[in-house]
Amino acid sequence: MQRVIVIGAGLFGLTGARELSRRGAAVTLLEAGAAPRDVAGSTDVSRIVRPDYGDDVLYTELGERAFDAWPEWDARLGGGLFHHTGLLVATRVPLEERPMEAATFALLSARGHALERLRGDAIPVRFPGLAGTSLIDGYFNPDAGWVASGAAIDALASLAREEG
Repeated sequence: MQRVIVIGAGLFGLTGARELSRRGAAVTLLEAGAAPRDVAGSTDVSRIVRPDYGDDVLYTELGERAFDAWPEWDARLGGGLFHHTGLLVATRVPLEERPMEAATFALLSARGHALERLRGDAIPVRFPGLAGTSLIDGYFNPDAGWVASGAAIDALASLAREEG
């Protein structure tokens, strides 16, 4: 049996340790304090789950996979952690003048995402809280959301302990 030590019980450490264990390794997970640690990036209040990564196909695919996997993980971890809210990307200049955002819109559209392009007055009509801002262009991606990351890490750490 392969023995593995994983250092850090944040998101990557916990999920990596669980997967290694699932594959038959004897895993020891080390953390400098109790998991989750309040100083770790993984234990912040929230994290966005989205495939919006410019023209980076690998990260886009990973974002799509994460978004698709979260409903099951949310149920497995007790529910109420994942929120399918969509993501608004809005700019003060035409989208074409923002290379990252323009590339994201093009790639996601090509991959079949049902993005809603929003120009000018369409932004405050769709999102009234943005009335009076200088936002003039953008899009809404319904295939996005957020996770209560600190609570998710806490639940994942508990699950990892239960599984040994």
